[in-house]
Amino acid sequence: GGLGGNISNHQVQNLSSETPDPEVGVYAEVKNSRVKGRSNTGGIYGSGDYHVYNRVAGCDVEAAEDYAGGIVGSGYMYRADIEDCKVTAKRYAGGASGNRGSNYINVTGCTIYAEECAGGISGWKQYDSGSNLNVDACAVYAGQYAGGIAGKYYGRSSDLQIYNTGVRNTLVGRTADEYPAVRKTETPGDNGEAAVSYRVEWASGPDGLGSKATEYAGGISGFSSGIGTRSLYVDDSVAVRGGRYVGGMFGRCDGGQHFRFGTGAAVKAGSYAGGFAGLLTGYGTSPEEGYVFVKPVTSISRGYIAGSVEATDGYAGGIAGMYEAGERRKD
Repeated sequence: GGLGGNISNHQVQNLSSETPDPEVGVYAEVKNSRVKGRSNTGGIYGSGDYHVYNRVAGCDVEAAEDYAGGIVGSGYMYRADIEDCKVTAKRYAGGASGNRGSNYINVTGCTIYAEECAGGISGWKQYDSGSNLNVDACAVYAGQYAGGIAGKYYGRSSDLQIYNTGVRNTLVGRTADEYPAVRKTETPGDNGEAAVSYRVEWASGPDGLGSKATEYAGGISGFSSGIGTRSLYVDDSVAVRGGRYVGGMFGRCDGGQHFRFGTGAAVKAGSYAGGFAGLLTGYGTSPEEGYVFVKPVTSISRGYIAGSVEATDGYAGGIAGMYEAGERRKD
């Protein structure tokens, strides 16, 4: 059922919950707690939709298998704040949700990682639009598919839009030698309350994932398939690193229209590094057999690309490390 009120300084393990009523999750807050489960594990809810006005701070959320999120393991939410949390899963870890969409979400000072699909907001965002998503001072990395907003975007229709969304002061992806780490500083204030600040830096050695460099990392998403975007930005305080297919916006971009964007990210990969995408496909096809995107042609317009691009082993481009036409299916 729904949760209202406040929970703090608790530890919950072996959690796998389902929410039968979709109209749940109003005004809930969890602080300084640990939640650990097999799958569908969240700081407040295991799964379910329409969670609104939630806040999580200082929590550690871990799913041994799939779907871990600062608020909900798998589900949709509206208006939430997540701060100073660690969210991990084998697959699909997100600062807010392991899976599904969200609107008006702020994630600050969090560490999010998974073997596959880690994102500042969602591990895997499928079939949903989203807006007003903000990630600040976070460390996000995965073996495959890491993004400042989502590890992987996947839509059945490229009419789906991600808009009015931004990432700043954040490090995405990892190399074989370095991973991103969040450092928290508390400074005593005149009123007795400490002022909290966060910075993210590259640290040496294995952590969480061992020494595996990220494949498909982007300032917005590791992989975008069939999703349109508008009014997105990746600040010049953002850096994206990985083994291959690393981009200022996307690790791989496959279909959809991308309008009004800006990226100043510092991009570095072993191979296939691009200011916009590590791998850019001109004609996107859905992973679902027999399904064709409404707008399969990839369109990029009214944007700017700044920052830097480096590929130590080759294939670096101001827009894309590699461009491929894609395979257009017969009408």
